[in-house]
Amino acid sequence: MANPESKYRISDNTLYTATDKVGIKAILLKLPEAISLNDNNMNIGFCPVNLWIGIDASINWAGSLYFNIPDSMRPSPLNFIFKDLTKENRKLDFKNVRFNAFDFDAY
Repeated sequence: MANPESKYRISDNTLYTATDKVGIKAILLKLPEAISLNDNNMNIGFCPVNLWIGIDASINWAGSLYFNIPDSMRPSPLNFIFKDLTKENRKLDFKNVRFNAFDFDAY
């Protein structure tokens, strides 16, 4: 959150920032109810459309207008690669993964 060119809005335990597309804001981080952030009321412009990139089975998208962006419309591939560097031969279970735009330097 040290990017001097970005403004970050905190609202309802969710961190947002504007994207380079007019009317679209990115959801960077959606925190569980057990953690509480104070809303900062930062104005990031009129952005009625939310963009979320990540893996998080705990997020309930019910009641929202939700769709997957087709691969052909995505600007670049975002491949999540896991390689176990131990001798335990661990496998990644996506049900137990929380990964979002806050975990990498997208915004």
